Amino acid sequence: ENAGIEENTYERLLSDAMLGDRVLFTDQDAVMAAWAAVDNILADPTPSLPYPPGSWGSAQADALIADHGGWHNP
Repeated sequence: ENAGIEENTYERLLSDAMLGDRVLFTDQDAVMAAWAAVDNILADPTPSLPYPPGSWGSAQADALIADHGGWHNP
């Protein structure tokens, strides 16, 4: 451990990798599960819909959420 030395994020990640500390790394099973969750979406993506700059999205997006109270602008 580098007591008193502040590492940036990448230094920490590389240092942990070189030391064999796997806490910040995902194992293969978790990576494969993540890919399985999105693979069908990536294989057949829905085209994006244009919307005016500065808006919260397209009219179609508003319609999708309308029955649940609509979008809320914080």
